Amino acid sequence: MKKCRICGRVEGETEFHPKRRHKCLACYKTADMGEYQRAWRAAHPEACRAYEANRARMRKPPSPEAVRRQYERKMKKRYGEQYEVGAPGNHLLHRLGTLLSENEKRQRRNARTALRRAVRRGKIARLPCFVCGKPDAVAHHPTYAHAFAVTWLCTEHHREVHAMVPVSVRMRQ
Repeated sequence: MKKCRICGRVEGETEFHPKRRHKCLACYKTADMGEYQRAWRAAHPEACRAYEANRARMRKPPSPEAVRRQYERKMKKRYGEQYEVGAPGNHLLHRLGTLLSENEKRQRRNARTALRRAVRRGKIARLPCFVCGKPDAVAHHPTYAHAFAVTWLCTEHHREVHAMVPVSVRMRQ
């Protein structure tokens, strides 16, 4: 004998749904799921709002204009003042990575990884910007041959340094 969670009647095992074992067959057949959903939505309005916002956002693909604006924001953030919307030289900024040999790419990746690990383990201290003293500085490798020989610069001054060095020279550093 089991007790139905919906109506509270005590019935035999055969009177319960084989997969929905907490409901008797009578409750299963007469259950109005719409009523249950309305009650749940009334009890959880913020969860419903979040779900509806996500559902609407996921259903509708972004417009080509929105994709282009997002791409331009990303490129301006990555390349700073060097990137101009619609400028003919933008492709050179993208090709910098493809012009490097595999050995040079590996050397850059290994230097960055070694420095990141050393900072995370506390062997090297992250210093403020060398120029202005801002505390949130990033590492600048003048040459990738020495992983730990870096100059700590804020994002603004790091962009300025890269703007001063021509792309052809930067490729071989």
